Amino acid sequence: MTLPTTVNIVFRCRYVSGKEFVSDEFQDVGWFKPDEALQLIRYPYMKKAFEDANGYSGKPHFATFRKADHDIEFVSDCVI
Repeated sequence: MTLPTTVNIVFRCRYVSGKEFVSDEFQDVGWFKPDEALQLIRYPYMKKAFEDANGYSGKPHFATFRKADHDIEFVSDCVI
């Protein structure tokens, strides 16, 4: 089976001001400490993306994953 290519872009943000709000695209929104947020992430590949964003070295980075049985597994990292 061929897995379609997907690109997920992860942004590391810092709260500056204002009040968060929910749009039609989301059920809920909120601000969390990194350790709290990590506990809320259900998918292993998204946990990896979150951990990578929080350990950001200032260099472009990407990770590859592949479909495995009933999940998606991490394959490799590359820092450019």
